[in-house]
Amino acid sequence: MKTKTETETENFQERKSRRTAAIDFFKTVAIYLLTASMLTAAGVYISNRQNASQPAEMPWEKRRIIESGGVPAEININESQINPIQITITANGDSFTAIYNYKLISDSDINENFIKYSIRGIFSKNSECRRLEKEEGENLWKSCTEKENSVYVKYAGNYIYPVIYTFLDETWDIRNAADAFSDKNRELAMVHELFIVDEAPVYGIAKDTDGNVSVFIPETETGNIIKSYINTENLLTYNNTAGVIPYPCEFLKGDDISSKTGINSNNIRNLKFPVDFHLFYNHNTYSSVLKFSNPVSDENGKINTDQDFIRNLFKIFNFNIENSSSYPINNGITFTDGKDGKNTVSFYNDGRIIYNYKPSDLSLANLSDINEPGGIHLIKFLGYDAGYYTSYEKIKAASVFVSSLDSELTGNGCSIYLKNIISDSDENLKVIFCYYYDGIKIKINGSDEGIVITINKNSITEVKINSLYLSSLNVMIKNMNPILILTGTDDLITRDIESVEYTDNGNGEEVKKTKEEIAQKYKLKYDKIQDKFIVNEFELIYNIKYTDGKNNGDSVKAVWEIR
Repeated sequence: MKTKTETETENFQERKSRRTAAIDFFKTVAIYLLTASMLTAAGVYISNRQNASQPAEMPWEKRRIIESGGVPAEININESQINPIQITITANGDSFTAIYNYKLISDSDINENFIKYSIRGIFSKNSECRRLEKEEGENLWKSCTEKENSVYVKYAGNYIYPVIYTFLDETWDIRNAADAFSDKNRELAMVHELFIVDEAPVYGIAKDTDGNVSVFIPETETGNIIKSYINTENLLTYNNTAGVIPYPCEFLKGDDISSKTGINSNNIRNLKFPVDFHLFYNHNTYSSVLKFSNPVSDENGKINTDQDFIRNLFKIFNFNIENSSSYPINNGITFTDGKDGKNTVSFYNDGRIIYNYKPSDLSLANLSDINEPGGIHLIKFLGYDAGYYTSYEKIKAASVFVSSLDSELTGNGCSIYLKNIISDSDENLKVIFCYYYDGIKIKINGSDEGIVITINKNSITEVKINSLYLSSLNVMIKNMNPILILTGTDDLITRDIESVEYTDNGNGEEVKKTKEEIAQKYKLKYDKIQDKFIVNEFELIYNIKYTDGKNNGDSVKAVWEIR
């Protein structure tokens, strides 16, 4: 009699065999272009396979761009910007997670020797990628939470999988995308979370932020190597050597948590939990109290552009501050270069720094035959000139740009992660990075976008920096487990429902408050079918606010946010 695993594997292989040997990428792109998510960028990524060109000989005047200050001598992509923010190991059915411990996640043997190798193999050109229908994907994802041996990885962002490969495989020439991503049984897929599952064959299951699930099947030889790493003995060794640092946890198999260890025994009446939520056995999570300041403003709350790291920033922008003019703006000051006035750098009291390049005639910017020099040419960050830069080259240039910024502007000890990539029909690429401290996200003035870089065909045309300086770390504190807090949240929801609150419908009439409105009040989603409020995710976040633009050295504690 066949086991459940053997039956699932055979069913999967049967579905696989019914598919054609080659998948038309451009048909897939046409489908993706209908969506409102980052997949609208898929056409640009795929077009790179045809349009990539070899670097041209570098003209002397462009070579001077590289020789200007502010950029590292070694022009390499920074793979730490794509490190996981969470790793959960399951061995013999017991799960441990390294969440909120950046050092354990980034420097651990399992990340360096296993996870990075496995992900390169899973996303390589010799593996199969297939997006699943909604029901099939949900069922397969749920089954991953029940596996005896697996590795779960979560990223700060939501990316098309070749982007992750770009950061992890330094041997790949990003100018030739077709060499890394062939047409073999391949569809485009987004990745926010990933399971690597120990079965025959070994496979990867990826899920994006919209809940879409994709399966990756590596070639046999690569799969066997991954399998040798993911065996129970290796996973248990990792958990044992890590000691008490990884938190014991488990994947929920349903939405009822009343019987779980460490949870208030009261039954949750109005809240529903997704099955991939991680339940921590420990009651408290430790985090630092951060003492931060606004690096743009001085102690008197005035903008100070004479600081060394600001001067270095001007160099990165190819901006001659000595020949520039300045004028006050609302809540800040703007500098304009002395050459043609097309380049501006604005500093705001709330910590924002915005660089802009505006061509002389904005209508020309949309014409493909116009190659007006301006902005910060990518030659400065890539080291070579090219007639056409692929999206992967642009992403690398953005990574190098961010790595060249002084730490006084980007958190002084914070980790910088790639958050998102957005493309438009004119091949402008927007690359977004966010800040984390020890695995905990940082929001500045309500935004989790730390650095946003806009790139046209060959230059960076806009940069937005939410600057941050961590002046010191205070004592460690406990952050109460949000599950315990949610019992109180459930009571609040219950009282709102029972009190039959009324609101004005805009016409002077009072109407009963809907459960959708109650959900909005508590930042939840409402499931009409199950008549429950959905908690999608808990995340521990530092919410930093600059008070009236003053550099007053405020302190902030990480707090739980519910989504």
